[in-house]
Amino acid sequence: MASTHGAEHGLKRFAGFTDAVFAIALTLLFVEIVPPGSPDGPPAAADVARAVAEQWRDHLALIVSFLGIGIYWLQHYYSGSLYAKSDHVFSLINLGFLFGIMALPYPSRLWAFHLGSAGE
Repeated sequence: MASTHGAEHGLKRFAGFTDAVFAIALTLLFVEIVPPGSPDGPPAAADVARAVAEQWRDHLALIVSFLGIGIYWLQHYYSGSLYAKSDHVFSLINLGFLFGIMALPYPSRLWAFHLGSAGE
C-alpha cells in the first residue's frame, strides 16, 4: 500500500463538493434558456407557445446536456462506493473529471445550434 504522507481524507467532503458541482452544472443549464419577450431573449410572438417552440435548439441542447451530466453523476455516485478514502492524486483526477462535466454543455449547445446547417 502506497504511503500518502498524511494526505488521505475521508470521502464525505469529497462527495459533497462533487455533488455540488453536478447540481450547479445541472441548474445552470436552465439559466441559459431565455424566455421569449425578455430583454435578452428572442422577440415575443403573438403566440407564446410558438415562440417557445422556435427555441427548439435551446431545448435540445438542454436535454442532451442534462442527460449527459445526469448519466455521469449516476455513474460517479455508484462508483463512489468502491472507494474508502481519497488522496491528492485522486482529488486531482476528480477535479479534471469535474472540468469535463462543467464543459459538457458547450459542445452540446454548439452541436444543437448548428444542427441542420452547413456547419453541422
